[in-house]
Amino acid sequence: MLLYLQYKFPHVIGVHPTYWSYLIISALIFLLSNKMLKVYKSKVWAIFLISFLNINLIILASRIPLFVNFLVLLLFFGKYIKADNVSLVKRLSLLFLLITLFFVGSKLPLLSGKLDIAKNDERIYHWPTAFKTIADNYFVLGEGLGQSNEVLRREVIKNGDERIRYFGYDLHNQYLRQYIDMGILGIISLLILLFYPIFLSRQKSIFNNEINISFLILFGLGLLSESFLYRLKGIVFFTVISSFLYLRAVNLNKVDDQ
Repeated sequence: MLLYLQYKFPHVIGVHPTYWSYLIISALIFLLSNKMLKVYKSKVWAIFLISFLNINLIILASRIPLFVNFLVLLLFFGKYIKADNVSLVKRLSLLFLLITLFFVGSKLPLLSGKLDIAKNDERIYHWPTAFKTIADNYFVLGEGLGQSNEVLRREVIKNGDERIRYFGYDLHNQYLRQYIDMGILGIISLLILLFYPIFLSRQKSIFNNEINISFLILFGLGLLSESFLYRLKGIVFFTVISSFLYLRAVNLNKVDDQ
């Protein structure tokens, strides 16, 4: 019953499970970045929260968020085991925990069912039309802001829609939708938005900044399956996190200048 309630909770508050999963991953990134952000003092509570949030992600069974979370955990795990003061027992324990979470999650009926559907995911049904439209515009021009849906609507009217699970004209891909709407300048502007916080940081290696890399993974992969920036909740989420990363980079640069 408890597991079912955790699965249904996003639906009760009116949030799509995929977006809820990305919010959970954001919370995990902040918790795992405690060395820099000083989010908590009690390691016991932190371990409890991190475990609880990871279990929630597995229960929600959203495929891309789970993959994103796995990459984020690997990033922080790699950073952690490189520290000189970490014992071999702790390193092996964390590795065992990651492997256990992966295999336990993959055996859950809901997730395994979704993985089977992924082989023939109908949400990518419109992608060939998107590629064709981009090519017809010489990979430079766009159809106009918000016109991607109209392009797909005309295609469905012309050829019909053979899908049985997903309908509508959403590409489920921010990159393709941006490219169709605004052409090459649109996709370049999107990439600038994603990478700017990293370029703004003056750290010697971008890989020393786990927070920026983690959110780059989150948004970079998340935008492959969701049109974040065409929905208010996605815009708010992206804006809040991007503003935080920008202000943090600016403040760190000021400290370095002193």
